[in-house]
Amino acid sequence: MNQRLIVLDDELSLIDAYKTILGPPPQRAVIKSSRQAAAYGITSVDPIFDVTYVSSGTEALALIEKAFKQGKGFAGGFFDVKLGPGIDGIEVIRGAMNIDADIHCTIVTAYQDRTVDELRKIFGEKQSERWDFLTKPFTRSEILQKAFNMIANWDRVQRDKQQREQMKRQQQALIQALLDETLLVIRETTESALKDNTQKGMELALKSVQTCSLQATDLLRSLLAQEKEQPKKKVA
Repeated sequence: MNQRLIVLDDELSLIDAYKTILGPPPQRAVIKSSRQAAAYGITSVDPIFDVTYVSSGTEALALIEKAFKQGKGFAGGFFDVKLGPGIDGIEVIRGAMNIDADIHCTIVTAYQDRTVDELRKIFGEKQSERWDFLTKPFTRSEILQKAFNMIANWDRVQRDKQQREQMKRQQQALIQALLDETLLVIRETTESALKDNTQKGMELALKSVQTCSLQATDLLRSLLAQEKEQPKKKVA
């Protein structure tokens, strides 16, 4: 489970609020509801978040890129829209998604400057499952829910990737076995025909080779078609 989150906000009081909610004791109380933890696959009520806090968009992007290159990308992050001088939270999220294709982002704002429909247009259909929206003032429960969701979605995406990779390896192994078997049949048939050294034997050998090749081709096409038609699971 990837527990790493990043929080971007230029207001110190809000950073402190995030630390109170997401940080380890004694900064915040442990989750009191075991049902809430179990619903997200958490087996312990102890704090699970590994949070990095930043106050500028430039710093956030630098840390996201560094973590990604180290193979320790963030599962998700909370990004304030209105920041001080420099890029705003929307641009940071765009940059973060370009750096790390797996990061999930929660947009946090106290302003109604952009509607959800406008945000959908900004990020596009391909990114529709990678961002969420939260208005200030937020509650402890809202932050915890978004944090749990981002972690759970990141883990689910990784599992889906692993399953697809496993299926791909299995198909490749099956194709290789098919090719090996086909080549073996062709070689044995050819050797048998050469030993027979008759026109009829050569014709039978050629027919056998053609039949085997056609069967192998049909099976290969079927496997490739199944791979293309396999639906990609969407993250809830």
